[in-house]
Amino acid sequence: MSTSTAISILQCGKTYPNGTRALETVDLEVVSGETLVLLGPSGCGKTSLLRMIAGLESPDAGGRILFGSEDVTAQPPETRNVGMVFQSYALFPNMTVAQNVGYGLRIRRLPEERRRARVAEMLEMVQLSALSARRIDQLSGGQRQRVALARAIAVTPRVLLLDEPLTALDAKLRESLRVDIDTLLRKAGITAIYVTHDQAEAMALGDRIVVMDHGEIVQIGSPTQIYHAPANAFVADFVGSVNRLQGNVQDGVWRCGNAALPWPADAPVGGVVMVRPEDLRLGHEAAGAISGTLTARYFLGNRTRLLVDIGQGAPVLVDTSERGEFALASQVHLRIDPATMIVLPA
Repeated sequence: MSTSTAISILQCGKTYPNGTRALETVDLEVVSGETLVLLGPSGCGKTSLLRMIAGLESPDAGGRILFGSEDVTAQPPETRNVGMVFQSYALFPNMTVAQNVGYGLRIRRLPEERRRARVAEMLEMVQLSALSARRIDQLSGGQRQRVALARAIAVTPRVLLLDEPLTALDAKLRESLRVDIDTLLRKAGITAIYVTHDQAEAMALGDRIVVMDHGEIVQIGSPTQIYHAPANAFVADFVGSVNRLQGNVQDGVWRCGNAALPWPADAPVGGVVMVRPEDLRLGHEAAGAISGTLTARYFLGNRTRLLVDIGQGAPVLVDTSERGEFALASQVHLRIDPATMIVLPA
């Protein structure tokens, strides 16, 4: 049974004894049962925030952390009832899979019969029932991470905290485990906070994403909001690829090459136009299009990435699902759906 809880981060900042300001003062509300992803580059403050929620670090004076209506700011980690999953797994090599999963239950002195039933339930949930008697060194990296997840959830924590749990795995396994983790969290109905620098993980797992930069929260939103309506150029660049296009606005029309598109009514004056690579369409005529020369092409299986020189310095990135050889040095004509334009302040 889920005991998930809402979390309130109130005026929390973090300054370390050497004077390093790891986290500016932030406020954040986490909804009970949601998966919230903290996304950002190394050193942006996301792990410091996670450690404060866990009780491994204390916020600066005046900061408060609430689980539901309970103030846990001064509580140590062992009384907060949080589960934690790390990149390093932190499993006990001298124990079997089942013993690892049941460790927290044994520490809590759960009766043996109930403990065995809970361990069996968790192993079934992570699809490791057949490996219950195996030693940890006999498991693959993906299997070890599933054991770590099962152990963290077995004790029915109020909050599950995951700190870059998939970073050490290869790309194909990471993609597979993202699905497993998402399914597991939905089934458990647990409040989860997931730290990552990988935008694909954030998009796949997050109900909401908190984008951080230099110790500050720069945007909070759903994956689609973060991707299609970034708050600033940093978010646009960090979450996926994006093209900056130079043009001129006159009489409510933005012009770039032969393209003439209506300037959005709510767009800032002098704003910068950005377009995602998949939102640039290949055309066959120069009229009404941005024309350029194909300088490079990369076949990526489900799409081909083209680099097109339109005379603006950096080449424009174009992702297309069209099949073809795309001859280098050939002329390319690009069209933009006005609805896909991202206009941000200069």
